[in-house]
Amino acid sequence: MSEHAGKILIVDDEVDLANALEALLSNAGYTCAICTNGARAYDAVLTETPDLVLTDLRMPGGSGMDLLKKIRSHNPTLPVILLTAFATVDLAVRAMREGATDFLAKPFLPEELVAKIHGGIDRSRVREEHRAQIFRGSRALWEVVA
Repeated sequence: MSEHAGKILIVDDEVDLANALEALLSNAGYTCAICTNGARAYDAVLTETPDLVLTDLRMPGGSGMDLLKKIRSHNPTLPVILLTAFATVDLAVRAMREGATDFLAKPFLPEELVAKIHGGIDRSRVREEHRAQIFRGSRALWEVVA
């Protein structure tokens, strides 16, 4: 992972876990920001402009699912991975239907988390490059037609 691997916003009300995630992801080459307040998480998304959001599902002041819905309504392409200690198949299916990039049950293997983050950011970058190519192609076509 390079130094420019991406910026991760970690949203978790458990400060020790958020700090541990930051250490893990920093060692994997990511830049991290932490928000420990579910109610302020969307503001942190706007101010930190992350490449991916890693959020706990259950937090006081706003759930990870609420955050996911808010992000999706304003930025449908930002990758969001939900973490939870209360995983069920129904909850995972619901999260994916709401637009989660991935869903991970606690406890998890550090390598698994890093792989999911890497995959989420890579897929997002490929989609953005594809959109840019389409835009350039349609713009060039427009210039020929005009």
